[in-house]
Amino acid sequence: MKRNKMKFGALLAVMLIVSMAFVPAVSAKGGDEISKDKNSDGDVGEKGGIGLGSYMDATLSGSGVIDSTTIFILPPVSKTLRYYNVEHDGSGSFNVDLYRIPIGSYDLGVIFPDGMTVSPDDATGAEYVGEWVSDFNSYHFQKDGWFVGTIHLKVPVEFDAGNGVHGIITAGGGNIGVIGGFVGGLTASIEYVLAGVIGTSAIAALIAAAVISGANIDVIYFNEG
Repeated sequence: MKRNKMKFGALLAVMLIVSMAFVPAVSAKGGDEISKDKNSDGDVGEKGGIGLGSYMDATLSGSGVIDSTTIFILPPVSKTLRYYNVEHDGSGSFNVDLYRIPIGSYDLGVIFPDGMTVSPDDATGAEYVGEWVSDFNSYHFQKDGWFVGTIHLKVPVEFDAGNGVHGIITAGGGNIGVIGGFVGGLTASIEYVLAGVIGTSAIAALIAAAVISGANIDVIYFNEG
């Protein structure tokens, strides 16, 4: 796949370096740092990321989604994330609901697991601009306008990344500069997150990076099988 040369934000660089350097990793399937409360109706409430002046919630939906699970990251973070069980080779949608102070346009960058089929040209709610981060299955979406206060992005996907747990990283900002400027050498760190492995300090780094940069980050996980 042809990759564009746009560089990823120093925001995500810091976030991922910290998560690799300071925490013992645990799988999203279980561990001392997380607990899961299964919800058979597929609704785990508002579990999205929060950045300065915005609320962003990434979700999965569609016929390929079996059910959802709440992953609660224990104190000191006390953060709740979304975790889905999906059918291998099932179909669905990746969604982002964004609410913010309506000032200017808004950019979203999404990194999916390698090999996962994504149909960005069929997305609704925001315009597909192009690929986002080189060497990854990533996409850049934008909603342009003077007073963009909400985004309801919906992107068709296939759950064909392979059996097991995977993560999806979403970053948003008031302009591409907030989420642009990739620092090289982070391939292993990004793959670490996409593989669905998390720890308490990793989530703390996500929150800290969002607050410091003014961007917003959300991570969701799915178990394909």
